[in-house]
Amino acid sequence: VLVVDHGSGEVLAWAVGGGGDPDGPRTYIDAVTTPRQPGSALKPFLYALALDRGWSPAEIIDDAPLTESTSGGLHSYQNYSRRFYGPVTLRDALGNSLNIPALKTLQYVGAEAYLDRLHALGFRGLDEHPDFYGDGIALGSGAVTLLDLVGAYAALANAGVYRPLSVLRDDARTRTARRVFSAEAASLIGNILSDPAARTLEFGRDSVLNLPVQTAVKTGTSSDFRDAWAVGFDYRYAVGVWMGNLDDTASDGVTGSTGPALLLRSVFASLERGKSTERLYLSPRLAERRVCVPLPESAAGGDGCIERDEWFLPGGEPAAAKGGEPAERAASVSTADRGLLRPAGKESARSSRPEPIRLRQPTPGLRLAYDPRLPADAQVFRFVLDGAAPDDRVDWVVDGETVSCPAPEYRWAVTRGEHRVSAAVRRGGALVAEIPEVAFEVK
Repeated sequence: VLVVDHGSGEVLAWAVGGGGDPDGPRTYIDAVTTPRQPGSALKPFLYALALDRGWSPAEIIDDAPLTESTSGGLHSYQNYSRRFYGPVTLRDALGNSLNIPALKTLQYVGAEAYLDRLHALGFRGLDEHPDFYGDGIALGSGAVTLLDLVGAYAALANAGVYRPLSVLRDDARTRTARRVFSAEAASLIGNILSDPAARTLEFGRDSVLNLPVQTAVKTGTSSDFRDAWAVGFDYRYAVGVWMGNLDDTASDGVTGSTGPALLLRSVFASLERGKSTERLYLSPRLAERRVCVPLPESAAGGDGCIERDEWFLPGGEPAAAKGGEPAERAASVSTADRGLLRPAGKESARSSRPEPIRLRQPTPGLRLAYDPRLPADAQVFRFVLDGAAPDDRVDWVVDGETVSCPAPEYRWAVTRGEHRVSAAVRRGGALVAEIPEVAFEVK
């Protein structure tokens, strides 16, 4: 646990606990300064950069399945819940810690610019080339220390100004402060992370992250539950909590919201006990407007929109929301218009020639990773054909077993091992295409 006064940069508490065999040899590791994977705990800095680049909390980002080519074939990105919500606002994307919108936000700001901003925030361990991290840097694939992470959150709390943390009370060294984000962008991130309504899709209405005093809170969980984080700030303090095994083995299903967040609540309750509290800083330059944002696909069938108040930088308000005009759907410029969405791979409508039927996924030699965090019946991989008609019947042959589907897509239950798949496409009873066998592997 690390506690700092984000106004002065002074470290108030530095607590390290460890388990292990009390009668065995003792190895002391300071988990505050040990690099670990932060997971989603880095996302607020990505969105802060996007806000400074012209986006608003009402920016529409499409939360839809995303598959990209890698050296091992195709990699399909998922949200933690394995659900997709369609068009969502930046506020909802960050509040619910959605992975697909974060990847598309990285495509907007650029990985190099994002890493430069992380370096300006004091993250000393992220010193590789952007290509080393790839798109995974948006999801916290690098390694950072709790000390650096809390220092960066303190910069958000301090209106976007980073100040190196001071550990010793009598440290007379000069600590030069520098502005990393605008006050407007930093305070908007605090506003989003302290908004209970912004995280209901993934965390529910009664989340442990909803603290009694306005507090910006973000969690993070790395692969295989090796690292669980909760970081937050109120009007005065910034607090970070890391939980995990110091031998780098996976924990027993502990996530940021089921472990560290509970301790984070207790720390803030102790810090605020008997004190007069205040609300988080919100830049007076921000303008509040009523906008209409799309409902997620999980609500009301995904149709229509809902009105709510949102904050904008001066001049960045939706045109329909100015001058008291009726609110319209908020989308300053959607990510689809910015060219950030991957093409679906289908032939242009300008061609009248029918598209040949081919196997989009799996690709030859594809390697998939079985996720031990999820129940076996929740892990599926889509076999997809391009060019087939929606009412075509497809006979999939997987490892010698035939499964017939009344559509050009089959949700295959993932199992470890080497696999082979082929397909036969029938239209009105007639065979129209045979897809050659493809080999792939699940580890």
